[in-house]
Amino acid sequence: MIYGWDAPVKYQLLYVRAHAITATPAKKDEKKIESLNVKRYPDVILPGSWDRSTINLEDMLEAGGRWERYHKTIQKVRNGLTWEQVGHKKYFDLKNQERVEKMDAIIYQAQTEGTIPAESEINPGKQRERGGIGVLISSRGELLKGSEGFNRLGVAHGAGIEVVPVCVLAVHPDAIRNGYWRELQQESRKFAAKYHSSSE
Repeated sequence: MIYGWDAPVKYQLLYVRAHAITATPAKKDEKKIESLNVKRYPDVILPGSWDRSTINLEDMLEAGGRWERYHKTIQKVRNGLTWEQVGHKKYFDLKNQERVEKMDAIIYQAQTEGTIPAESEINPGKQRERGGIGVLISSRGELLKGSEGFNRLGVAHGAGIEVVPVCVLAVHPDAIRNGYWRELQQESRKFAAKYHSSSE
């Protein structure tokens, strides 16, 4: 099916309300939480029932890994702690000094300007928004957390940022058919204008 000139593009940049990202496509059984990995799917338009089972972000801590990093970043930002104090090994390892400096700069901007930089601002010349806060658009137009950008979303939620730049990883075709995708695009354009004016 052809979706037209405003069809979504893989890794497209959108500006959205940060507080709207509250869940992720995942299934929980007795042994573990299984998250959806969209990196296995090259196309941005992703049909199927992948969005029917979701888990709130606050309940993903037990999944560990990147979800633990998300929660530790929130703790650091909200409570003014160091990376060592929250136990975020990835960010107090001296081997990752450049990564530490970049993340600390993002936190400073969030706390002083109320914004999170887009990936193109952090790494000029990089293709689209890949590496930013990854989101999936459900069949009902919901913003679900996907892979990538866990620490940045933690900064946004920890600092109470209203609007954030995100990277579109997948969009359910029903979100396009039912007009949710177009609404998100229109809202993004309005947010982008305000976003850049507030950071000037």
